[in-house]
Amino acid sequence: MKLNKSSPKSIVLTSFGYKSNEKIHANMLFDVRFLDNPFWEPALRDLTGLDQPVKNYVLDQVAAKEFVDDVVNLMTKYLDKSLAKAEGNFTIAIGCTGGQHRSVAVIEALANQIINKFASYHIIVKHRELHYEKEINTLDVPLKS
Repeated sequence: MKLNKSSPKSIVLTSFGYKSNEKIHANMLFDVRFLDNPFWEPALRDLTGLDQPVKNYVLDQVAAKEFVDDVVNLMTKYLDKSLAKAEGNFTIAIGCTGGQHRSVAVIEALANQIINKFASYHIIVKHRELHYEKEINTLDVPLKS
């Protein structure tokens, strides 16, 4: 499904931490606490999933690569149906313990894949615990091969 330029619908990708105990609302919600935690690596503890060493640590795990691919495959299968019934945005939320490392790195990897696969959608990336948000106009982003 491709949205026209005037459509207000977007794909929102949100990372969060379970320990904050704040509710999160999403069309799809996933827990990545099964991945190895960079928090336990002293050199990575004070970094976040926006930093390349943490991204490498998380995304070099086979389970992380498979997980990202699985989520993109689910989106490919169900996004059209969900957006047809949804009012507003389609939100995917990924959580880990603190919302600093694993969930952030995974959301960033998802955003990179979604940019390529769903090029006509407006994408919003939010990292709740980092108080960080960015909007990606996929029409301005060159497609990666």
